[in-house]
Amino acid sequence: SGTDPDNMYALTDLSSLYGEDARSVSRKVSMISKDRAVIEDRIVTGEKKVKLRWQMATEAEVFTPMARKAELISKDGKIMTMTVSGNIKPALQEWSAEPMESYESKNPGKKFVGFTANLKPATEYVINVTFTIN
Repeated sequence: SGTDPDNMYALTDLSSLYGEDARSVSRKVSMISKDRAVIEDRIVTGEKKVKLRWQMATEAEVFTPMARKAELISKDGKIMTMTVSGNIKPALQEWSAEPMESYESKNPGKKFVGFTANLKPATEYVINVTFTIN
């Protein structure tokens, strides 16, 4: 991890969570400033195509999806912009955060926001999701 105050980040290897769908997956979370953060996912897919679903839980009241950008408006009116970049074609969406299985936690007042993308076999992807408070 980076401990330089101008370049703080955490890096983790998530490969074991994806089985045959991916040869490798890593996530780097960087704090660029007090109002900007970047999540960088590096994915090398396996031998089959994969439908990626990237999501996060939020209490935001409004989700306004655009081509690669979405605005999330908090209960107190603050706006956070989520921007997706990289060598994918994301389809921004929102989903219910209601549990699908009995063992999952309830998420009252929350929903999931994020994107889906179709990934080709045996291909490396670098996906950046940037969060900026406006």
